Amino acid sequence: MIMRFIEASIVKCIISSVRLLVWFYYSTIRISGRERIPDMGPVLFVANHANSLFDPVVLGLATRRRVRYLGKGPLFELPVVGKLLQALGAIPVYRVQDDRSQVKRNFESLAKAADALAKGEAVGMFPEGKSHDQRALEAVFAGTSRIVLQALEAGADGLRIIPVGINYDDKQLFRSAVWVQVGEPIDTKALLEAAGSPAKAKRQLTAEITESLKKVIIHLDDPKWEPFLEDLEILDPALETPDGHPVFSLRQRKTVADSLNHFRKSEPEQVASVGQTLIAHRTNLERYGLRVRSEMLRFMGPRRIGKLLWRSFRLCFGLFPMVAGTLQNAIPLLLERGIVKLLPSSNKSTIAVSRVAVGLPVFLLWYGLVWWRMSYYFLPWVTWFWALATPFAGLFALRYWRSVHSAVLAWWAEIRMLFHRKALADLRAKQHELRSSIKSLSDGYSHLRPPIEPKRLPVYRHPVLRNAAIFAVLATGFGIIVTAGFRVGFRNNALAALSAPAFDFGALDADAVDAVLEEDETGLIGVLAGLRDLEENARRLRTEFEQGTRSYSTDPDNDAVRLLVVAYQNCRNELLRYISKYRETKSIDDPSQRLRASLLGLTAGSALYQYSHKFVLMFDGDPEAKKLLNESEPFWEIEAGLYDRISRNLHNRTNLNALARMLAWYRSCEESNAFVQADLRDTMPHQTFHEVIARTGEIESVGNALTAWVQEISAISKEVIYDGQALVSTWIGNTRVRQCKPKVSAEQLATMRTLLRPGDILIERQDWYLSRAVMPGYWAHAALYVGGAEDLEKLGLRDDPSIVAYWDAFQGSREHGHVLNILEAVPQGVRPTTLEHCIGSTDSAAVLRPIGLSEDQIKDAIVRAFRHLGKPYDFEFDFETSDKLVCSELVFRAFSGMPELEFNLVDVMGRKTLPPSLIAQKFADEYKNPRCQLQLILFLDGHAGGGVARQGSASDFAETAHRPGLTWLNELD
Repeated sequence: MIMRFIEASIVKCIISSVRLLVWFYYSTIRISGRERIPDMGPVLFVANHANSLFDPVVLGLATRRRVRYLGKGPLFELPVVGKLLQALGAIPVYRVQDDRSQVKRNFESLAKAADALAKGEAVGMFPEGKSHDQRALEAVFAGTSRIVLQALEAGADGLRIIPVGINYDDKQLFRSAVWVQVGEPIDTKALLEAAGSPAKAKRQLTAEITESLKKVIIHLDDPKWEPFLEDLEILDPALETPDGHPVFSLRQRKTVADSLNHFRKSEPEQVASVGQTLIAHRTNLERYGLRVRSEMLRFMGPRRIGKLLWRSFRLCFGLFPMVAGTLQNAIPLLLERGIVKLLPSSNKSTIAVSRVAVGLPVFLLWYGLVWWRMSYYFLPWVTWFWALATPFAGLFALRYWRSVHSAVLAWWAEIRMLFHRKALADLRAKQHELRSSIKSLSDGYSHLRPPIEPKRLPVYRHPVLRNAAIFAVLATGFGIIVTAGFRVGFRNNALAALSAPAFDFGALDADAVDAVLEEDETGLIGVLAGLRDLEENARRLRTEFEQGTRSYSTDPDNDAVRLLVVAYQNCRNELLRYISKYRETKSIDDPSQRLRASLLGLTAGSALYQYSHKFVLMFDGDPEAKKLLNESEPFWEIEAGLYDRISRNLHNRTNLNALARMLAWYRSCEESNAFVQADLRDTMPHQTFHEVIARTGEIESVGNALTAWVQEISAISKEVIYDGQALVSTWIGNTRVRQCKPKVSAEQLATMRTLLRPGDILIERQDWYLSRAVMPGYWAHAALYVGGAEDLEKLGLRDDPSIVAYWDAFQGSREHGHVLNILEAVPQGVRPTTLEHCIGSTDSAAVLRPIGLSEDQIKDAIVRAFRHLGKPYDFEFDFETSDKLVCSELVFRAFSGMPELEFNLVDVMGRKTLPPSLIAQKFADEYKNPRCQLQLILFLDGHAGGGVARQGSASDFAETAHRPGLTWLNELD
């Protein structure tokens, strides 16, 4: 019992594997009319035999029933195949061409088939008796009818004969298509009753099976017309251009074959004439390397060239998977095809089976060998990813090369026919004439032509899927817009000063109130003077940036802007304090003091509005300045989004309404001479306050709610894009394809430690990371050596405000006694690290020392670098912003503004940046010059050979500026 279960399981596994192979070999297997197959009861499936052992598998896929096949006897004598056929219940058939002496045993075989039908089973057979290559049904043997008659005599009630047509687009071609058409069942009982005698019934049944099979296959009464079927499919105006799904083309080809059979009987002379004309036309086309389906003959100039250009353009996007698929699969594919050519049986009906039989072990062995060899070099995930991904890349490469072949032929035809324009015009005219002749025949057959099922596109091109994708994109965009709208709508851009608790003047006596007012009036005058100075300085700075004497990519120039921002923030905060303090003055008993307090509060509000307006307008047309003003800077205590926040506050309706109410109050006081009567008009500082308030009416609100909404959407979009960049960049930066021992040894690291001084620049490289394939140049990372706590103390930096917060961390020690002495920017952010962590795991490293910098300049560079600690990594590699930094930007900003060490930024994908390899390039350009700005202290070359890092000279290091990012031959050491 257990053995039977195991045997049945093995058989099912083999059947499933064989079916999977057939599904894999042919890209599409489309089945039409499957609903005509009953789920139970006796059924005899009869099918054409075009593709050797693949036909039973395809028939089994179409029927979805356990079918007992009749197969040729020699197959049952094969060691493995014979056992499998017996386990499947197959019935041997003995043909004359196989062994004449065994033919008598066919009586026993036919009886077994009839007995199976009588038991209600399904039997499948190929009544042609052999597989062949013609697009025609060969003679149907009478044994089929004999089985039916015997089954009916044995009690096979309800027996149905179901014809199945198996139509291959190109049966020998890998990834071709198959169309299986299930025909109408043959009513055996009615046919026998009408025949009368068994002999006549056998003849009629054989003829009925023959005609039924012809209805479901591409059959030509004259097989000589087969080479012209595809041409006629193109030339028949009643048919669609066969550029879509191959199964749709098969259906059209059947229609052409049926109409050709019809007209060979009804209009033989006209068909012969068309045939001769077509042969002559094909001959003329071949002289110029063209075919009937050539686009030059089917489409006119712009449309044809447009299609060809688009096809060629699309090929550019598949280069990487094509190369991977070709590298992995070219050798086993060529080996498989070479072996198949050596086999004795090489006709079209057996070549597909031969390719699978040979290709399966060849490809499995090859993939196993590649996996085994790769496992010695690469991490397991790389090996498995390659093994699992390259089969799909191979399928893509196969289709890619076919497209390349087609495109090359099309371009060659275009170039060639440039010199034969008259011949091309004649060929087009002849093809048009042919279409007209075929149209006259096609119109006469239109009432007999069966409808062709609509073209079924691949899943990725299906309209429903396409519409769903479009809907998903639109829904995502709409969701972002709505989210942004709600965020803008519900964000409270009203000034907090307008809702803060009012100052309680009621607790003060009149003298105390007077003292508070006098103090705040003096303070407000100072704030107004400071704002005027800031405005003047801001305009001067703006001019210097516009003239190019200052740059947003240098820290000293950025610091000049930030000093103004800090001063503006301080003034703004003071104005907000006055607005909040004098928002409610009802608790002041004295009317004159109350009027004076309200005047002070309105002056603060007017000044805030005016200078906010100037601030926004001054930088509105300068995206780089706005970007800088929106950056956060922890050292200067500048919050992110300052410019945008001021812009939103400026056109917030709550803020504007509050200011409008106060201005209306002010105008009513002016009309009643309240300020004059209280002696608050021409006295100082009140005269200045009135001048500030008067200027308020001259300015209109900047922007509107829609502007803020658009800004918010833009900000959200940038955040989403940046998060995506960060995710991909982090994955690429952290993903290694091969784990190997670092080439820089512990002894070399100890030597480097003795040579290092604060202010030295470190550049390094680790092999076998994915980032090596996408980053420009050989060097991958840069860092700044600042020294340990002892070095910093010697430089007098222990109490520096930028360093004091990190002093305890630099005094302590890490694991294994390592100390912090390096600052670097990595995907985790700008952080301090140890020499062992930064250089100890590298394959190549170099130490560069700035020449000609004073100790004060070195100290200044280190302090600047410390100010950037804690900032996030800049995955956009934008050197014009400093709220986020990349590794080389940290080095660049530390020394920015020092003429003794100047780095020139380069354009990479539209952004000014400084790849680490550009630091090596600077050294290479200058090291033989007496005014060289960098000195090479140490170079450990991991690619000098031998699998270890060897100490190199200045010229060796200069050569690395021209090394590629990928150095496979050296990395395989």
